Amino acid sequence: KSAAAVTVTAADTTDKTEANDVVVKKNKTGKKKKEGGAKKTEKADREKIKPISISMLSDVGGGGGKKKKKSASRLDTPTNPGTPTFKRNRRATENLDTNRKNNKKNNDNGGSSTPGGTNRKRSAALGNKSDTKSSNSSSKNKSSVQARMTPTASPVPRSPRSSARTRSPRPGSTRSATPNGRKTKKPHTLKLAMATTPISSTPKSSDNEEEEDDAKEPEVLNRARGQSMHTLNVDDDAKGVEVEVEYMFASKKLKAFVPNMDYARYETMTQTPKYRLNVEHVSGFTGYDNLCRNNVRSIQYGDSNSPCLLYSVGSLAVIHDLDRDEQSIYRKHTAPITSIAMHSKLKCVATASMSSEVSATPVIKLWNVNTLETQLTIDGGGGGAADDAAMMVGAVRHLNFSRHSSLLYLTCGENDKNTTLLAYNVLQQQSNTTVPVLRTEFRTIANKNVQIYGLALHTQADFDAEQFVDQFVVFGSNILYWCQVEFIGGGAAKPMKFANLEAQHIRLKYCKINKLQPKGSTEGKKEKAYHCGLFLQSSEHNIGYYVLGGQSGTIYVGHRNTIICSISAHNGRVQQIQPFAKNQFMTIGYDGMWRVWSVDFASQTLQEISKTVVAAATGNQSESQSPQNNDDENEEFEEKRSVPDSSNAIIKAGVIRTLCEDSFVPTIDSICKLPHACHYDSKRHALFIGTACNSLLSVSNINIKSGANQVRILSSGHYGGIVGVASSPKLDSLIATLSEDGLLRLWNISSCNNSNTHQSSARGGHGGKTSAKRLDNCVALLPLLTNKQQSKVKSTEIAWSPDGKYIATGYDSGKVSLCTAHPLKKVQEIDLLQYKTKSKPVKSAATTATAAATLTITALCFSYDKNVLAVAHGTQLSLFNVEKNNRKCTKWDVSLTFKDVIKHIYFSEDDDLMAIITDKYETKYYTVSMRKRSLTETMKPVKSDIVWWPRLPLTTYFLKGLYQKETRQWTTNELVDADIYESLKVAASADKFGVIRLHELPALNEESHCAFKHHCGQISKLLFIPDQERLISVGLEDRCMIRWNIQQVDDKT
Repeated sequence: KSAAAVTVTAADTTDKTEANDVVVKKNKTGKKKKEGGAKKTEKADREKIKPISISMLSDVGGGGGKKKKKSASRLDTPTNPGTPTFKRNRRATENLDTNRKNNKKNNDNGGSSTPGGTNRKRSAALGNKSDTKSSNSSSKNKSSVQARMTPTASPVPRSPRSSARTRSPRPGSTRSATPNGRKTKKPHTLKLAMATTPISSTPKSSDNEEEEDDAKEPEVLNRARGQSMHTLNVDDDAKGVEVEVEYMFASKKLKAFVPNMDYARYETMTQTPKYRLNVEHVSGFTGYDNLCRNNVRSIQYGDSNSPCLLYSVGSLAVIHDLDRDEQSIYRKHTAPITSIAMHSKLKCVATASMSSEVSATPVIKLWNVNTLETQLTIDGGGGGAADDAAMMVGAVRHLNFSRHSSLLYLTCGENDKNTTLLAYNVLQQQSNTTVPVLRTEFRTIANKNVQIYGLALHTQADFDAEQFVDQFVVFGSNILYWCQVEFIGGGAAKPMKFANLEAQHIRLKYCKINKLQPKGSTEGKKEKAYHCGLFLQSSEHNIGYYVLGGQSGTIYVGHRNTIICSISAHNGRVQQIQPFAKNQFMTIGYDGMWRVWSVDFASQTLQEISKTVVAAATGNQSESQSPQNNDDENEEFEEKRSVPDSSNAIIKAGVIRTLCEDSFVPTIDSICKLPHACHYDSKRHALFIGTACNSLLSVSNINIKSGANQVRILSSGHYGGIVGVASSPKLDSLIATLSEDGLLRLWNISSCNNSNTHQSSARGGHGGKTSAKRLDNCVALLPLLTNKQQSKVKSTEIAWSPDGKYIATGYDSGKVSLCTAHPLKKVQEIDLLQYKTKSKPVKSAATTATAAATLTITALCFSYDKNVLAVAHGTQLSLFNVEKNNRKCTKWDVSLTFKDVIKHIYFSEDDDLMAIITDKYETKYYTVSMRKRSLTETMKPVKSDIVWWPRLPLTTYFLKGLYQKETRQWTTNELVDADIYESLKVAASADKFGVIRLHELPALNEESHCAFKHHCGQISKLLFIPDQERLISVGLEDRCMIRWNIQQVDDKT
């Protein structure tokens, strides 16, 4: 009895070998061997077998046939010597059991016991081209055949990697698919489909394949993929032929080997690519701008009855449908939005910003909330006005529509003083420019910085509408004024309609409000700043009372120019006051609490105070009718306190009391308790809060009686600027972002625009009452820096290892943290100060700044296969071996020093080559010896077929058109990052000015691109998600993450 020796060889895929080919070899003589010889061969082969994975075993299909009990027990019992050790999963176990049953059935029916029968069908499915007669002849002998994973000696040329992600070993790599991962110099190739389910023995129909594709889970990869210039060839005849070229990237002269093809037409091509970027989703919120307040409100959008939220993120105004998790975005601003307001009757939104990031001229745009079309543009430069009265100076703040007159009020200023008040009549509907109908500059103390934090307008006209247009309170730091806009001549100049209201019809009169000291203050000092204000809803006993929130946590009740009482409300400043119901209001403080207050206007104590206020107000109004005050100039007047401090009487009588309170801070999340902007929706009984850490959350089911509230996180953000983004090498839909404050977040973007699939987790809250659920796609987070460390240390870089196990984060203190991705936790820290370097120590105190820059981590990169971490700190480079079982990393005895700061590091897929690029685009290549732990600089240009990890080097010849030297007159390091989409043959680049450019590959002409400007300030990183045709960009200054959708357009478009 003899058997044919079958050898299965697995390695990388090449152009000459078809996918899933199986090489079957006979012995040299082709004759039958004796049984004893077969047994000896089988025993020797078993000793050579290395451990393989269960997926490889199921793909090859070598477990069939009727075997002896001893052999079967070796396969089932991994503890026996010479047996592959692996961890079975459920699908693989079912596959092996099915093979055994089918083989047993074939043997009972006279079938074969060798890889004929069932396994022969599997071999045919894998592309087995060998003669089936040899299999049939060997099956008659009923002998066991041993499958071996050994490399052959046939040389294989390097092949470019396809852009489609598979579970196969990486093409273009010289690594063989041996179980221990050792390198072989000249392996033969076999592509193994590393799928989560075993390959079927019979081909499936197209209908079944479509159903299975729809039902399968997101593909999990065994290894990351790199990028190669060789995959971007557009000329098939150029494959295998390379020429050396010399080119300029910025101011650096570089050399490279490229495929031999005609590049002249790409050098002169100016047409734009056929793809465009469209903003699909924005994560974040503008909570970092202290003066951009009231930028969150609930609105009615379109015909939908679902709750919609209007808020600003950088230069974008977002309308977020919370039930559908869909966003409509107004994108007409090119600079950060500084203020936002909405007119509920006109369905109109007003947003303000600078005309550009480098311009000092503000602009206001009025647009329809349903169509997102711009209706009116107010030019802050005056629009050609004859005088300077139409000029806006500084950023526009605190836009506010008057419900009575529909005038649009705003403030602006510069040099740390925001003291100018303007009003525009938006009902005039002029073309592109509008002259303000009111302009006043408040008088302030010269040595004090003045900042206006808001305007509180009287919501209902319980004042004399024949004489007054509006009444409001201007509050802030070192400023508190009572203001009233009145008709000139006591109403004689009043027009028939407010639409015809012009500057000659009205004037502004204002006076300082008499303050009270904070409640509980013994020093006798007045309130430092007032951060919020609200006019109480009118009733028969209300004559225009307003409430102010102070820096000390005290709320103040006032009328006209007098503060009547002060009540302690929060442990920390009162950030927002919102109307809750009739005779009720809500306060939100820096202590993470919200409170609902009631005002008893029918109280006898308050009525007595009201009578005194009315008498004083009537007397002041009669005095204001004097002839000397009837001119058309805005003026400041003084009034004495009309009502004494009534705090004790009001508190004792219970005129203002607390009805309910609770916390809005989830206990298991990095949501700070500092609110920035709030809005209460009385129809849905929900409180929407935008926090200072640039996140959004809602508190729903606010009930005064039960107090059972629910906190939901609507949009997660980063408190500091986002310094980087990285994609999981094993799962395309999983990405990680890192901010300067050390917050590491993981996002699952596979469930976009589907709230039913978003991951939600219950979270404990204040007093066991507050629960939190997620609406956004953040699935995990890890604060890497404590509150004390955040004031001294900043995060700078992030990198994900190719095997998906580690996430490395760098800081400006010379430290690197290693975190495991599953679960997300910190396991090790690398401190560069603990390792000796060859560089000379810094001794002079004058070079302290240089020493600090040397410790700042500027780039991180893992090698593809050998778990080596390259760390760039300033102008120096260090390499560390990442040991197993979280043992301490060992440093290589290598230290490189460059002239400029290192910004980019790349490894070849074979880990034998490394590319280093500085911030001035100086590029050097080094040959890497993993065994000797050494680096050697190579002066020869690199070849185009090298597969680079994690992406193609920035200064590659095919990307030289990304640097806008001639078009934008760039001179230094304006180009920040770039990434390519291999299958679409496009490249995206980001610069320091927040512009993303889309180029067609090869990108040799800098004019051939499309530009998209929706980030404010520098963009940190770009990342293509090929399987989803999306682009991720993160901003360093606007602290938001934008998800772009890649769309193809026709030639006409």
